[in-house]
Amino acid sequence: MAAAYIVGLVLGESAKPLSAEALSLAFYAATALVLAPFLLPSRWFRRWPRFLGAWMLAAAIIVTARAAFMAGWLFPRLPLTGWLTKLTLDLVVAGALWVATLSVRRKWSIDNS
Repeated sequence: MAAAYIVGLVLGESAKPLSAEALSLAFYAATALVLAPFLLPSRWFRRWPRFLGAWMLAAAIIVTARAAFMAGWLFPRLPLTGWLTKLTLDLVVAGALWVATLSVRRKWSIDNS
């Protein structure tokens, strides 16, 4: 999932018009911070599974809050079809992250029982 996000970020950045505002360094730093744990070797998470679980839970909460904020902020700025498309994609991403987070947490709770 992290690799797909990076590819999407690079493609989106390269496909925008040259007149569009460039993404800030803070945006790239925040992206690297969020994706860093998912790019680490999986053996690290076998040692500290709660770290990955907490990171995934925090990411799911942030993605959900961002989707809600963007839905409200973009509603008056986009045509209805564009807004619905953006909302749908945000909800799909948030839903996938919540499913992954809850399934990993459930697996750990079953393994630790």
